Order: sequence, then C-alpha cells, then structure tokens
Amino acid sequence: MKIFLIALYGLFIFAMASGITIAYRQAEGLVEPDYYEKASAYFTTKAVESSRGLAVAMQDSLRKGNNEVLVRISTHDKPLRNAEVTLFAGNLSNSKYDRTVPMKETEPGSYTTTAAIPFGGVWLIRVDIRKNELQTSRKWFMEID
Repeated sequence: MKIFLIALYGLFIFAMASGITIAYRQAEGLVEPDYYEKASAYFTTKAVESSRGLAVAMQDSLRKGNNEVLVRISTHDKPLRNAEVTLFAGNLSNSKYDRTVPMKETEPGSYTTTAAIPFGGVWLIRVDIRKNELQTSRKWFMEID
C-alpha cells in the first residue's frame, strides 16, 4: 500500500510539472495589450450608439452560393441614410474565403449586396457602419448547411 501511494504521489508530481511546462511554453498571454484604450473606445462607441438609438437588422439565414444580403439600419426609428456600410463574410475554419464587400443603399436605411458563401459551416457575418462620428459594427455567427 505504501509503494502504491508513493507511485501515485510521484505520478501526481510528474503530471503537475508536465502541465506547468506545457503551459509556460505555449502561453499566448492572458493580458490584452492596450486594454484600457480599447475598452475606453468600446464604451465610447456604445454610448454614441445608445444616444442615437441605433438598430441594425439582418435576415435570419444565408445559404451556400450567392446570397442577396439586406441590412436595415435605423436611428431613433428613422432610417440611417448615406452611411458607408460594408459586409464581411468569413469562414471560421478557413480564412481563404474571407471577403469584404461594400453595400449599396437601395432605399432609405436599407443596404444590400451580394455575398458568396462557397461551402457550409459556421460563418462570421459582420456589418461595418460609418457615418460622421458613428463608427461601429454588428456581428452574427451563421450555420450554413
């Protein structure tokens, strides 16, 4: 029994040392550089969005192939006109197919573009909005069949 406990204790020490060594060699860093500046910019952006009553709506789903993407943007229930809007579509497992395309305003507050989704999987869809001091984005993760 004593030999078993000594072996178990030795195994525990070995596992802990191995874990610490691997963690030290592959540390990606837990501290974000310039955290305060980035957080301050984020909260400033959210305050501007809130004061303008920004609302962004996009269709619920996309499919493989070419998709006509429609995004409606409003501030205080009024369409946001003449904004610079771009759409980013990127696959989480393969960045080779990441694309950013400009969107055109077809009606007041309605922006459209064509986005190519070549294969299924989880895709990140991001809409970037710029108009005067308002510079923000919205993100959606979509499962494409």
